[in-house]
Amino acid sequence: MRKGLVKGDIVYPREIGQCIRTALKKAVICRFEGMDIVNPKDELQKLIEDEIPLAGSGGFKVTELSTDRVRIGGDLSLNRNHHGTVFGGSQSVALILSGWAMVRELMMSSDPDASIVIASQTVDYFLPVEGDFEARCSAPDSKVIEAFYSSYRERGKAKITLTAELYSLKSSRPGSRMSCLFVAKKTGC
Repeated sequence: MRKGLVKGDIVYPREIGQCIRTALKKAVICRFEGMDIVNPKDELQKLIEDEIPLAGSGGFKVTELSTDRVRIGGDLSLNRNHHGTVFGGSQSVALILSGWAMVRELMMSSDPDASIVIASQTVDYFLPVEGDFEARCSAPDSKVIEAFYSSYRERGKAKITLTAELYSLKSSRPGSRMSCLFVAKKTGC
């Protein structure tokens, strides 16, 4: 009987397995014999803050991260317009971040170093967004994802169109919706 955390054919010693489970559940960094295990949500948050200054200064926070759904939250006080509602540009940034993070999360299993860029975007604004807000991007249909992976494997690059919606935390109706084409390509191609 193998003891420890089993991931595919790899068995991690019990201590590392417990460390990984704790890191993922509690969103903490776990150190084990010189190895850092970081919660993926925290890793993405740090990347956004360090590498995308506009997003960092806008106070955008990764509130949910999985291959099924990404949510990026924002604070009205940092993103308000002269009407006291969320600035349209801030909505666009949050929506793009949620889509970009979704593509990044999808690529983590096949090529975590892939370059991911936006090719085109349209945003429709429906309602003023009052209060703090959240951009939500759900994964597309599995057939779309498989076609994306297949193209990436064959050509070293692939395109995927995602839809994201932005909600006030006070409302169940979206204030805006984005359709965005993203491109992932192998680094160096």
